Parts: sequence; structure tokens; C-alpha cells
Amino acid sequence: MARVKKNKWSLFVKQTSTKPSRELLEKIRKQIEFYFDVNMRKEDSGIASLYLVIGITCVAIAVMMSLSCIRNQIFIFRQM
Repeated sequence: MARVKKNKWSLFVKQTSTKPSRELLEKIRKQIEFYFDVNMRKEDSGIASLYLVIGITCVAIAVMMSLSCIRNQIFIFRQM
């Protein structure tokens, strides 16, 4: 029988191969929350609001163009 070398990865696989424990899930959740919290603080809110304004403007232009196309189609069908 081969001996299994114990290291942190084999223990991690052993823990997560079955139903993960509540403590492990809590630890992973805290790490994810910390990661997002740190990255959100680094991100400049001005750039995010600029992207939001650009996105809303693009959607408004697309809606206006589609409405004008529909209006033109109705006008063409009325003339026929």
C-alpha cells in the first residue's frame, strides 16, 4: 500500500471532496468579501461613473435609432 504524503493540498482536497464544513465555507466567504472590499476601495469612483454615463448614452442612442427606423417603416407602409 502506497503512503500518501500529507500536505496542505491533500488536506484541502480531503476536506472539500465531501460536503464542505461550515468553518471552511465561512473562511472562503470572508476571503472573497475582503478581496472585493480592497479592490473596490482601490477603484476610482469617477471612472466607474464615467463608464455608467457612457453606457446609458449608448443605450439611449440605440433606442432613438430603433424608434426612428420603426417610424420610417410605418411611414413607408402608409404610402404604399
